[in-house]
Amino acid sequence: MTAAPPALLDVLHLHPADNVCLAVRDLEGGTTITAAGRRVTLAGRVRMGHKIAILPVSRGDRVVRYGQTIGFATCKIEPGDWVHVHNLSAGAFGRDYAFCSEVPPEPPPLVGRTFQGYRRADGRAGTRNYLAVISSV
Repeated sequence: MTAAPPALLDVLHLHPADNVCLAVRDLEGGTTITAAGRRVTLAGRVRMGHKIAILPVSRGDRVVRYGQTIGFATCKIEPGDWVHVHNLSAGAFGRDYAFCSEVPPEPPPLVGRTFQGYRRADGRAGTRNYLAVISSV
Protein backbone atom coordinates (compact mmCIF):
# COMPACT_ATOMS: atom_id res chain seq x y z
CA MET A 1 0.00 0.00 0.00
CA THR A 2 1.40 3.40 -0.93
CA ALA A 3 1.01 6.51 1.17
CA ALA A 4 -1.20 9.31 -0.08
CA PRO A 5 0.73 12.26 -1.54
CA PRO A 6 0.99 15.31 0.71
CA ALA A 7 -1.68 17.97 0.24
CA LEU A 8 -0.64 21.05 -1.70
CA LEU A 9 0.11 24.03 0.47
CA ASP A 10 -2.19 26.97 -0.31
CA VAL A 11 -0.83 29.68 1.97
CA LEU A 12 2.13 30.54 4.16
CA HIS A 13 1.57 31.99 7.64
CA LEU A 14 4.80 32.34 9.60
CA HIS A 15 4.23 34.51 12.66
CA PRO A 16 1.43 34.40 15.26
CA ALA A 17 1.07 38.22 15.09
CA ASP A 18 0.36 38.17 11.34
CA ASN A 19 -3.11 39.25 10.22
CA VAL A 20 -2.34 38.24 6.63
CA CYS A 21 -0.94 35.14 4.99
CA LEU A 22 0.77 34.67 1.65
CA ALA A 23 -0.65 32.68 -1.28
CA VAL A 24 1.94 30.13 -2.41
CA ARG A 25 0.02 29.44 -5.62
CA ASP A 26 -2.78 31.08 -7.59
CA LEU A 27 -6.08 30.67 -5.71
CA GLU A 28 -9.58 31.14 -7.10
CA GLY A 29 -12.34 33.07 -5.36
CA GLY A 30 -14.48 30.83 -3.17
CA THR A 31 -11.49 28.68 -2.18
CA THR A 32 -11.38 27.96 1.55
CA ILE A 33 -7.92 28.16 3.10
CA THR A 34 -6.67 27.41 6.59
CA ALA A 35 -4.10 29.68 8.24
CA ALA A 36 -3.27 30.01 11.93
CA GLY A 37 -6.08 27.58 12.74
CA ARG A 38 -8.68 29.76 10.98
CA ARG A 39 -10.70 28.71 7.96
CA VAL A 40 -11.19 31.61 5.56
CA THR A 41 -13.02 31.71 2.23
CA LEU A 42 -11.47 33.91 -0.43
CA ALA A 43 -13.62 36.80 -1.64
CA GLY A 44 -11.93 36.77 -5.05
CA ARG A 45 -8.97 35.46 -7.00
CA VAL A 46 -5.56 35.87 -5.34
CA ARG A 47 -2.36 35.43 -7.32
CA MET A 48 0.68 33.57 -6.05
CA GLY A 49 2.83 35.74 -3.76
CA HIS A 50 0.00 38.08 -2.80
CA LYS A 51 -1.42 38.64 0.68
CA ILE A 52 -4.76 37.42 2.04
CA ALA A 53 -6.37 38.82 5.20
CA ILE A 54 -7.06 36.15 7.80
CA LEU A 55 -8.44 38.56 10.41
CA PRO A 56 -10.62 41.66 10.06
CA VAL A 57 -8.52 44.82 9.71
CA SER A 58 -10.16 48.19 10.34
CA ARG A 59 -9.28 51.31 8.37
CA GLY A 60 -6.02 52.71 9.76
CA ASP A 61 -5.00 49.49 11.51
CA ARG A 62 -1.61 47.88 10.95
CA VAL A 63 -1.21 45.09 8.42
CA VAL A 64 1.34 42.62 9.77
CA ARG A 65 3.28 40.02 7.78
CA TYR A 66 6.14 37.90 9.16
CA GLY A 67 5.66 39.71 12.49
CA GLN A 68 6.44 43.13 11.00
CA THR A 69 4.18 46.06 10.11
CA ILE A 70 4.11 46.38 6.32
CA GLY A 71 1.54 49.16 6.11
CA PHE A 72 -1.90 50.38 7.14
CA ALA A 73 -5.37 49.53 5.88
CA THR A 74 -6.90 52.33 3.78
CA CYS A 75 -10.36 50.76 4.18
CA LYS A 76 -11.97 47.93 6.13
CA ILE A 77 -10.45 44.60 5.10
CA GLU A 78 -12.40 41.41 5.76
CA PRO A 79 -10.96 37.90 6.21
CA GLY A 80 -10.52 36.40 2.75
CA ASP A 81 -9.88 39.75 1.05
CA TRP A 82 -6.88 40.26 -1.20
CA VAL A 83 -4.49 42.75 0.46
CA HIS A 84 -2.50 44.93 -1.94
CA VAL A 85 -1.94 48.58 -2.89
CA HIS A 86 -5.69 49.15 -3.39
CA ASN A 87 -6.37 48.71 0.34
CA LEU A 88 -2.93 49.14 1.92
CA SER A 89 -0.66 52.16 2.27
CA ALA A 90 2.70 52.83 3.82
CA GLY A 91 2.74 55.38 6.58
CA ALA A 92 5.03 56.80 9.20
CA PHE A 93 5.55 54.37 12.04
CA GLY A 94 8.31 53.25 14.36
CA ARG A 95 10.24 50.23 13.26
CA ASP A 96 11.98 47.73 15.49
CA TYR A 97 15.47 47.66 14.04
CA ALA A 98 16.56 45.29 16.78
CA PHE A 99 14.36 42.53 15.32
CA CYS A 100 16.00 39.13 15.87
CA SER A 101 18.89 40.65 17.79
CA GLU A 102 18.37 38.61 20.95
CA VAL A 103 21.30 36.34 21.66
CA PRO A 104 20.24 33.00 23.14
CA PRO A 105 22.24 31.66 26.08
CA GLU A 106 25.04 29.29 25.21
CA PRO A 107 24.15 25.63 25.65
CA PRO A 108 25.93 23.75 28.41
CA PRO A 109 29.19 22.08 27.34
CA LEU A 110 28.89 18.53 26.11
CA VAL A 111 30.28 15.86 28.38
CA GLY A 112 32.09 12.89 26.92
CA ARG A 113 32.20 14.17 23.37
CA THR A 114 33.28 11.64 20.81
CA PHE A 115 34.52 11.84 17.27
CA GLN A 116 34.02 9.14 14.66
CA GLY A 117 37.49 9.15 13.20
CA TYR A 118 40.74 7.33 13.59
CA ARG A 119 44.16 8.06 15.04
CA ARG A 120 46.99 8.31 12.52
CA ALA A 121 50.42 6.83 13.14
CA ASP A 122 51.80 10.30 13.93
CA GLY A 123 49.08 10.89 16.59
CA ARG A 124 46.87 13.24 14.55
CA ALA A 125 43.19 12.46 13.98
CA GLY A 126 41.69 11.62 10.62
CA THR A 127 38.30 10.95 9.10
CA ARG A 128 37.08 8.83 6.24
CA ASN A 129 35.52 10.68 3.34
CA TYR A 130 33.04 8.87 1.17
CA LEU A 131 31.87 9.92 -2.25
CA ALA A 132 28.54 8.53 -3.41
CA VAL A 133 27.51 8.72 -7.05
CA ILE A 134 23.81 8.17 -7.58
CA SER A 135 21.59 8.50 -10.59
CA SER A 136 18.76 11.02 -10.44
CA VAL A 137 16.99 9.71 -13.53
